[in-house]
Amino acid sequence: MKPAIKLRPSIKILFIIAISGFSFGESCFGTGLNQIIKAFCIEEFKQEHIRNNLKVDHELGETICDCFINRINNNESIESARQNCKEDALKIFNSKTT
Repeated sequence: MKPAIKLRPSIKILFIIAISGFSFGESCFGTGLNQIIKAFCIEEFKQEHIRNNLKVDHELGETICDCFINRINNNESIESARQNCKEDALKIFNSKTT
């Protein structure tokens, strides 16, 4: 079982604000909210790779985080978007290594 992500209290508050903004859609917040979410996503991507002693592939991180934002903006649940984007990333990664 994967351990839960631990965030500092100030980051938790920003993350909750960002996540709650999804219900209002991009039209209320514009691209600013997407940039905040992408920054969190990219940072978590990097930290996950560092924790697992993997080389950080910045292009793959961008792809995953763009996927996540697009799926969330199309009303997909956060958990579903996270899972589907990881699966898509594995397909991309596997196609690069074969």
